[in-house]
Amino acid sequence: MKIAFTMHKPVIKYIFLLFLCGIFSPAVSQTKRIESLRTLYQSTTDKSKQVDLLIQICEQHNSFSPDTLLYYYSIAKNTFPQTQLQSYQLENFYLIYMIKVGEGEKAVELSDSLLKNYQATFPKKYYMEILNNKIAGLIRKNESKAAIENSFVLLNIAEKEKDTLFILKSYTLLGWANMEIEKYTDATKWLNKGISLTTNEKLLRSVPALFSNNASCYNNLSKDDSALYFVNKALYFAKQSEHLAAVCNALNIRASINIKKDYFAFAESDMNEALAVREKIGDPFYIIADMGTLATYYAMRKMPEKGIPISMKGIDLARKTKNIPRMIYLYQTLAENYKVSNMQNEYADALTKIIDLKDTLYQENSEDALAVLQTRYEVQKKENIILQQKLKIERNNYYLAGSTIVFILVSLLIILLYRNYRHVQKIKLENLLQEQKILSREAVIKAEEAERKRIAADLHDNLGSYAAAISSNTKSIKESPAASAATIIQLEENAQNMVTQLSDTIWVLKNEQLPFTSLCDRFKVWMQRLMRNYPEIKYNFNEEIIHDLIFSPSRMLHLFLIMKECVTNSLKHSQAKEITINFYSDTEWKIEIADNGKGFDTSNYLRGSGIENIRHRVEECNWRIELESKKESGTKIRISGNTTN
Repeated sequence: MKIAFTMHKPVIKYIFLLFLCGIFSPAVSQTKRIESLRTLYQSTTDKSKQVDLLIQICEQHNSFSPDTLLYYYSIAKNTFPQTQLQSYQLENFYLIYMIKVGEGEKAVELSDSLLKNYQATFPKKYYMEILNNKIAGLIRKNESKAAIENSFVLLNIAEKEKDTLFILKSYTLLGWANMEIEKYTDATKWLNKGISLTTNEKLLRSVPALFSNNASCYNNLSKDDSALYFVNKALYFAKQSEHLAAVCNALNIRASINIKKDYFAFAESDMNEALAVREKIGDPFYIIADMGTLATYYAMRKMPEKGIPISMKGIDLARKTKNIPRMIYLYQTLAENYKVSNMQNEYADALTKIIDLKDTLYQENSEDALAVLQTRYEVQKKENIILQQKLKIERNNYYLAGSTIVFILVSLLIILLYRNYRHVQKIKLENLLQEQKILSREAVIKAEEAERKRIAADLHDNLGSYAAAISSNTKSIKESPAASAATIIQLEENAQNMVTQLSDTIWVLKNEQLPFTSLCDRFKVWMQRLMRNYPEIKYNFNEEIIHDLIFSPSRMLHLFLIMKECVTNSLKHSQAKEITINFYSDTEWKIEIADNGKGFDTSNYLRGSGIENIRHRVEECNWRIELESKKESGTKIRISGNTTN
């Protein structure tokens, strides 16, 4: 049965002009492999062979621009007759073209159509290639959950086919999808699994992204030595295979690593080389990443006048392609450049935008949803193993028929002997399970009730005081008009504090789970707004987020209020000129708030109401608190713990 494919015919005039200019002009060629294929194409008159050669040229798509890929595809599709298989292969290259130009929705639709129309007579590798490209399209349009789900499908097929290349590609895709949602530790697990699968350099050259993505993950995890090792490996394999897109990606990652180390000369050299190649091959998805690296470079070099426009341009491009991870990255570079420019309001707005985008990203790719996919893959893998074992047993049954019959008879006898015993045990087990269900349900209800009471108490304690103050302010205005101006200012401050407190509480309650990075971002925004009233005081933030731990709403609210109390105490009592907040998260989390104020005697530190509130919240959550202070040497408070205690 013949498959009907949609013909994507370019304008005839356009094709004609291309022929007038020379079908294979020197400007089009970018690798020795392409040059060799062009020569073969020109020397043969066999139309079928010409189509095969054009397909082989299209396979080198990573070494030229999307427009060039469309050009070769169009010649093959519209000039020569094709077999069903050749037509199927060519449609895959049109799929790649749409992915590269940001037509994500159309790309996924075409991939689904091609997968549906795959014929059993076609080699299985073509089905896997279409699925591979579909997954790449899903990742590019920020559908990481769907990408991971389809990657497990591809991995199962590749394992059944014993196709090492596509097993490597599956691991690469799983790593890439996790990397795009900032699950760097999970990403390295898959990428390292792929790297350790084979020592065959030819295969490894086919998937340089295994090494470049691993380098990017280790860079984000602040493991510089590992990042440099893998990025140099990626660059070596990319150049060996003449994979120009991979060369650009590796150079971009190495530039990012060197920027962090303040090796600006090396970073600039890598960026210039990457940009020179990228101009030839295009691809907006990676151009955005290049813009982010360049914007970071300008921020580090104190050149925000160049960094701000390129960040905004990158944000616009990411918004057009609906790429949320890239938008977050570009907003981070924009915030860095605003901070260098001392544009405080714009800096706060950028941080707020990052919070909103991260919330969206977390909701779309929640930990629980991804864990389900992982479990599903493991179950499927076990089922495949069981199926293979069953087939083996069935083959052996021809030789073991007599033994099997005896085994069945003995089994039936045993079943009959113990039938009554098992029946009694079943009833007992059902009764026990029912009792456990009742107890579990009661425990959940009690926990939810306790949670509601704790949050209600926080609202009463924090909002009630502001409400009382507002009432007092209102009464003062009525009784003493002469003092109304100052009282109105107090009234405004109390109202604003009440709104801020309510906003923070709602932020916590609207999420079932909250990552540690959300706390960091939220507190930065709060500090930015608070410190507008203290222009004489310098404040700093330091983050070392190795693993983004997850908090329940009540615990997140407790921690947020503890930090606010610490900063407020410092501003009121310490006479400090500088406040520093350090965030750390790995298997445990730690927050450190330090000032350079006058300090105090720590022997009586628990007697103040503010510190008492902090101590109470810390004990409530079973966390740890440490306080260091010396007169004229400042104060340092550490709060630490984990999300389970």
